[in-house]
Amino acid sequence: MTASPRPTETSGSDLPYNGEVLIVTAEREGGNVAVTAMVPNIAEDGGTCTLSIEGVSATASVEGIAGNGVTYCGVMTVAVPADGAVTFRVVYTSSTTRAQSAPSTVESGQ
Repeated sequence: MTASPRPTETSGSDLPYNGEVLIVTAEREGGNVAVTAMVPNIAEDGGTCTLSIEGVSATASVEGIAGNGVTYCGVMTVAVPADGAVTFRVVYTSSTTRAQSAPSTVESGQ
């Protein structure tokens, strides 16, 4: 008997999803949102952290930096509309890893 292939989740990337990005800081700075993040349980250099804002076409990317059991994503800044809350997500990709944060929101004045 031949085993049939098991379905797998696809995400638009050839890399498997294998982690979560945790948001460390998220602040409104004038007309910008500035975010830092980390990828727990993955410590590697050379990956890319990308901040995207819902409804805004611009993104910001920084290189991930290996730490003690984590990969740090330094400050990523994207211009946003001046008023109201914005929803954002951080995605981390490297040659072996793809991880993303849950959608997060930052309000004006935070």
